[in-house]
Amino acid sequence: MNIDVKQAIAIAKEYAKEIFEDEGLGAPSLEEIWFDDEKNEWCVTVGLRVGPMVRMAEVAAQMGMAGRDNIVYKTVRVSAIDGTPVSVTIREVAA
Repeated sequence: MNIDVKQAIAIAKEYAKEIFEDEGLGAPSLEEIWFDDEKNEWCVTVGLRVGPMVRMAEVAAQMGMAGRDNIVYKTVRVSAIDGTPVSVTIREVAA
């Protein structure tokens, strides 16, 4: 394994930011990470705030009132060998 956890997080966040930049989503925040031994991939889940709620969420966070509403979750799989983003999937959240 050549890519460590911090590198995988940085790669996943940058990739999510890049591919969703035209969708009106906020900057990706780290939600969870795990390693898939079978596929030799880091699985990094990021949260992206939706649409007009992005700015409201930033203000709420500054006031210490950050919430989890209006966030979509995506899991970015990153190769542990060379850091290549492999896939992006929707991360369903249990209610």
